[in-house]
Amino acid sequence: MSAVIGLCTASAAEADLARSPMRENVWTANATRFMYPPRLAFPAHAGATNATCGVEGADGSRHILAVRDGVVDLAPAWESLPVGNVQLAVKSERGESKRFFWKKAMFKEGAYGKARCGYGESAAKCFRYLMDMPALRYLAEKGEPDPDYELNCYPSKMMSAVARGFARHAEKCPQDAERALRVAKSAADWLISASGKDGSALPGIPPIYMGDRLTAKANAGLVMTSYPCAAASAYITLGRRTGEAKYVAAAKRIAEVYLKLQGADGTWPLVLRVSDGSPAAPNRLLPTTAVEMFETLFAETRDRRYREAADRAFGYFERGPMADWNWEGQFEDVRPSPAKYHNLTKHDACSAAIYALARFPGDARWIAFARDAARFAEDQFVDWEVPYGGADLPPVWGEYGDRRWMQKFSEWRCPAAVEQYECYVPVDASAAKIIRTFLALYRATGEASYLKKARALGDEATLVQRDDGSYPTWWRPDSPYHADWLNCMIATAEAMELLAETED
Repeated sequence: MSAVIGLCTASAAEADLARSPMRENVWTANATRFMYPPRLAFPAHAGATNATCGVEGADGSRHILAVRDGVVDLAPAWESLPVGNVQLAVKSERGESKRFFWKKAMFKEGAYGKARCGYGESAAKCFRYLMDMPALRYLAEKGEPDPDYELNCYPSKMMSAVARGFARHAEKCPQDAERALRVAKSAADWLISASGKDGSALPGIPPIYMGDRLTAKANAGLVMTSYPCAAASAYITLGRRTGEAKYVAAAKRIAEVYLKLQGADGTWPLVLRVSDGSPAAPNRLLPTTAVEMFETLFAETRDRRYREAADRAFGYFERGPMADWNWEGQFEDVRPSPAKYHNLTKHDACSAAIYALARFPGDARWIAFARDAARFAEDQFVDWEVPYGGADLPPVWGEYGDRRWMQKFSEWRCPAAVEQYECYVPVDASAAKIIRTFLALYRATGEASYLKKARALGDEATLVQRDDGSYPTWWRPDSPYHADWLNCMIATAEAMELLAETED
């Protein structure tokens, strides 16, 4: 069948988003899957006259869409396109350009597996598994990271997660408190002891890389500036639980460095050299962990400097990714992005939404932003069904999509959430971040759809969870233990504890 569709009025749902930054900005250059109707740029046809876009759905249906200044809005044809592959061909006097993508399945209430245990029970099982995990027994007994656990090459990431997660678990499960706090304190104490000394360029800043495993060797002598802030927040969480002032003092030392180095734009270089504190890359930090650190310190101390620094950093979001939607993936094991929209992720968009809803409760502007952030995250990073019908793809998707190890779609456990374009596979911590985002919006709006989506992902986490309580990092049936990221498992358990608060 064939239809001719101009740039007509979109559906009511799309009309609500007509002026949102997510819809107005063309951030979709490297995207390969969409759940909601995108706007796609074809730069070769910008300024062309009489440009049209032919659209062919997976069912063979054809549509013609208008092209305005090289941009095609898929909204008019979206409801007519089934889940599956979509082929596009833009024609003008400048020639023809082609592109294809996968239209994703929407959330379907009641279509997914039922939880095999309560969310709180699931989280407790995970923490008890972790307390018996060899790497954490080593940490508790010897007071230092286990050298046999490969991912301890990222000590700030791992030890911060342990300190934060086990401090919180000690409060949630008093019967586990003694053992949990022993592990948490061992992690924090070692991280503080390994941090920059007085007189160094970065005093109090914990090490991001250690040893020569994975990417640690190539990044020796560098600090990715998101991670010390996360350590500071973990110290404060542990300090509150134990009453020991040394942890808040360690957090303040980190914050002082950030106060000194905060740029006029409100943020920091993404990567610094340990030797002299100079920038090692042109990228600027998406400062969600810095905002969280300063806000947590303000709540702890009432020192206005921290609130003011948090507001300056949040201002960077307003002028940056909230305007252009360039939510760059910034991970310690991935090189900084060389161009806009090169390696998007949902993590900072979701964290900014969660923060805004807490910082500005009831504010319509920030609720609207949080909705957009959740929509973006779901669109690009949630798969309610296995993509591509479980079939692997030919290597034609560009830099990220043609990596064979990212495929094996038939083995994916869904519903699931993927991490970033650089690692476009289901990860437990990504599901955890989506759960937290949906829960924050549910609490802010009372809309049951957000809770239902959060629970669907939480239910799947209980089904993926191994019998010993561990959550596999990679949501595939054959995911091996040695591939599990400790910090991801903790993040999943924390999200499950939040979900447990919604249980009857």
